[in-house]
Amino acid sequence: MNWKIILLLLAILLPVVQAQVAIESFSSNPQQVLPGEEVILQLEIENVGTERINDVLVSLDLAQLPFVPVDSSTEKIIEKIWDDNSEFVNFRLRALPTASPNIYKIPVTLSYNSIKQTSLLSQEIIAAPELTVLLDNSNLVNVNHQGDINLKFVNNGLIPLTYLTATLRESPQYEVISSKSVYIGDVDPADFETEKFTLLAKTTDPILVLYLQYRDQNNQEYSTTVLVPLNVYTDEEAKSLGLLPTTNPLWIVMVLIIIALIAWYIVRRIRKKKHDN
Repeated sequence: MNWKIILLLLAILLPVVQAQVAIESFSSNPQQVLPGEEVILQLEIENVGTERINDVLVSLDLAQLPFVPVDSSTEKIIEKIWDDNSEFVNFRLRALPTASPNIYKIPVTLSYNSIKQTSLLSQEIIAAPELTVLLDNSNLVNVNHQGDINLKFVNNGLIPLTYLTATLRESPQYEVISSKSVYIGDVDPADFETEKFTLLAKTTDPILVLYLQYRDQNNQEYSTTVLVPLNVYTDEEAKSLGLLPTTNPLWIVMVLIIIALIAWYIVRRIRKKKHDN
């Protein structure tokens, strides 16, 4: 091989060998981000070569990811990194409000001296579970009577809920006639499940105390207590609202008159019969 060609190859390859950069470390604050929240990515770029490197371009590829830059672009330039030294670069990102919980791989490209190298960083988007309990329907109307109530368990969050169990606590305001605890299971996002309880109301407008236990998609356990108010009335209030049948006084008078006429007729027949005899 011609010595001129060898020198040319050395002139091309030697800077590449001597000048090398790499991502030494990576951190995110916070480590897990909720949809709509911001996260700061910090990258430590190290020069592992033996010469100073100028104009290192650090760029993120967010094209297929649910992140957008905040007050900056997806590219940063490091003017110089001395040999055996490192520089830090920060990216401030926001997770889209519609982002689905997941672990996302973010491509990071380092460009310098006509060289490009791409690495993958990971950032997790999480979502807090949102479970709402609503009164679906009830035929428990008046005090000192029992009836059925149907509760609706609604998943308003972005992640599925699993192993949902609901326990109705005892209270001086009501007595649980049915089973106090029910296993509901899984509730998908934007979905709901219903369960029935049978109660005896001891006071007007009792408040149900419901203890909930469930897990998220990462098997994280949650427990909470929710209060569900009921509309329960006295007999008089229920009748005035048309929730219970009322007895019309006119019908009572008419029935009494009919009974009196029948009794008068029977007594008259008996007396007439005795007189004829």
